[in-house]
Amino acid sequence: MIEFRLLGTLHLTDAEGREVTSLLTRSRRLALLAYLAAATPRGLHRRDTLLALFWPELDQEHARAALRQALHVVRDALGDDVVVTRGDEDVGIDGDRLWCDVAAFDRALAARHLAEGLELYRGNLLEGFFIPGAAEFERWLDDERARLRQAASHSAQALVEQCEAVDDLRAAVEWARRAAQLAPHEERPLRQLVTLLDRVGDRAGAVAAYEAFAKQLGADFEAEPAAETKALLAAVRARETATPAELRGPAAGGPGAAAVTLPAPGRPRVVWPALIGAGLVSLLLAADAGGWRALLWPKPAAGRVRSLAVLPLENLSADTLRSWYADGLTEALTTDLGRIRSLLVIARGSATPFRGTSEPLQQIARELHVDAVVEGGVQQSGGVVRLDVRLINAATGYQLWADRFEEPMQNRFAL
Repeated sequence: MIEFRLLGTLHLTDAEGREVTSLLTRSRRLALLAYLAAATPRGLHRRDTLLALFWPELDQEHARAALRQALHVVRDALGDDVVVTRGDEDVGIDGDRLWCDVAAFDRALAARHLAEGLELYRGNLLEGFFIPGAAEFERWLDDERARLRQAASHSAQALVEQCEAVDDLRAAVEWARRAAQLAPHEERPLRQLVTLLDRVGDRAGAVAAYEAFAKQLGADFEAEPAAETKALLAAVRARETATPAELRGPAAGGPGAAAVTLPAPGRPRVVWPALIGAGLVSLLLAADAGGWRALLWPKPAAGRVRSLAVLPLENLSADTLRSWYADGLTEALTTDLGRIRSLLVIARGSATPFRGTSEPLQQIARELHVDAVVEGGVQQSGGVVRLDVRLINAATGYQLWADRFEEPMQNRFAL
């Protein structure tokens, strides 16, 4: 079978294991093959979509001719039966003839084979790859890189929790290191790693992990770790004596263990009691600040979020009087995001007219001239406040990030 690896080092070999240099040296045709093999939903793709992605500068006639020529080169290099078509408009790749690591990664995670999936994730999708004059392809590539990296990070964090549940701290530490590496600007996996290193008695390692994170965060974003992360490190440093926990479990139980499953989908995270007294917005930024930071990278690049608007959060509670709470969270979230120096946040007054609108998010983003929009809702039910937040890419309409936060009502009146 043909093997096509896109995660990390680019690798394409034919059925006999020989490197297919004729495609590896032709960037646009290689990009076309990568899209056909990795893009979701998988299967057939419309030719018009491919023309807009790879030949936007050409008219219809010349773009179709360029696509036909590119598919001819792919067939010539890999075999006629690798490319499949339906009529004159749909084209795809035969998954029985070509194995792609991106598709295999997604299948492994969907089947809850997390360790197997992480073995396939060897780096960013098409790392360092670029083709000139193809902004839509670059946008797709940026979005897919973010999606795959986030999926890998979340899987590593799930493996940490599963290893902790069976008291295999050695494996938990290793998976925590992997999670922190996959999300170098996220504070949740860092806190997970620091906590575990502290539990096994490696306080020096915990401090070193924190300091490396803080240094990188300052260099990339001119920011500091959240108050909760600082408090965790202070507690580690203040512990003059600690009994190292026994590193239970066989070494083989680390990365490579297979019998681990993801948490049930849709299950909300319950916020830890140490944050009582902090505002819900502060919680949002502290609990998953890196989820934003990974997307709010300051260097200009197609598809990256450099400007956004926070739409009015929807009050989903039966009590309409609770709308003041949603408004307060909207204002606080807008203010806190505005403190990120590399990010332009539209003033709340400009976004308020879109409250309750049925206008598509992409249209709203175009009217506000932003790269992305934040939307969500707040609901009080049974003494619990739930906040759902989503970050939407304006160009593609894709959801870049989403999370749910939940707290007892009595803990959340700092606003």
